[in-house]
Amino acid sequence: MDWIAIGLLGIAFLVLLNVHATVTASKASGFSKSQIRNQIILVWILPVVGALIVIIFHRSADDEDPPDDGSNSSDMNDAQLRSYWWGARG
Repeated sequence: MDWIAIGLLGIAFLVLLNVHATVTASKASGFSKSQIRNQIILVWILPVVGALIVIIFHRSADDEDPPDDGSNSSDMNDAQLRSYWWGARG
């Protein structure tokens, strides 16, 4: 395999990673349109780092289900926490 083929495979991997992160961000609930737009911009400006940040953030947010008995120790709900971390306050 020559270096051009390896480079093309690397670029294809990065594009697929960014597309996956873009779809993940666009399907997320609890975010404003500007927050989703900013996440997608982050993914495409910082291809590897931005994509990984968005994917990991959304996976960790989806994995953390609040307890059913209402004994959540946090005063903020999920949407408020996302707004806080992504900078859209108010």
